[in-house]
Amino acid sequence: MIKMKQPARAGGIADETKVSRRFAKYAQTRVSQHVADLQWQIKFTQMKLNQWPEQESCRWMNLVRMQEQAKRELSAVAH
Repeated sequence: MIKMKQPARAGGIADETKVSRRFAKYAQTRVSQHVADLQWQIKFTQMKLNQWPEQESCRWMNLVRMQEQAKRELSAVAH
């Protein structure tokens, strides 16, 4: 009986490692972008809050809430 040579397996551990590294790099990039967005949001809201002295304003309260939410998310991402 003639044994057929098995074709080389595509993939394997080396390819799985490459995929894992690519995913980790992608995930890190997404986290970095999210952190940058949150930092920008905090700076933007602080700038707007400094421009509007009326603290009772509906806009002012919305900005305060937005800023607090961004700070909470940023602290959660940092840990």
